[in-house]
Amino acid sequence: MLRSLIQYQFLQLRFHKNSLQVKRKKEGFVTINIQQIRPKIETSYQDNQFVFTVHLEMKVRVIERTILIDLEKEKDKLAHIIRNKMKGEIETLITKVQQKKLDPFGFGWHARAYQYPHWKKIQDQWPAEFSKARVNILPTINIESRGVIQ
Repeated sequence: MLRSLIQYQFLQLRFHKNSLQVKRKKEGFVTINIQQIRPKIETSYQDNQFVFTVHLEMKVRVIERTILIDLEKEKDKLAHIIRNKMKGEIETLITKVQQKKLDPFGFGWHARAYQYPHWKKIQDQWPAEFSKARVNILPTINIESRGVIQ
């Protein structure tokens, strides 16, 4: 429950009211509403740095689109487009936070819980250590409906 809350707040910092508009050059855009987010965070320590792999399983609803695409036949293509946009936006946000040596998402809690011996050595310097950490974002997009569009 706590992880879900953290990730939900994490996404809300960037995606207002759980909506995201995905723009494609020359093709148009798609607006989605994020219905549900299920995060799973794997924590490891490799090559003298923390590694966080964040799996985000998201259920989304398409609420507007100008991209000419048949949602029934090309649902996977649209999910791929949305996944790439989400991944890029989240990675950009994490990079900005790491540059400022902050951890508002609670990755330090995961480091402490799952890699305690390594965390214990650097606990007083966690913000600086987190700025060196590798964070991998792996979103999975499930388009559950098209809303009112046809």
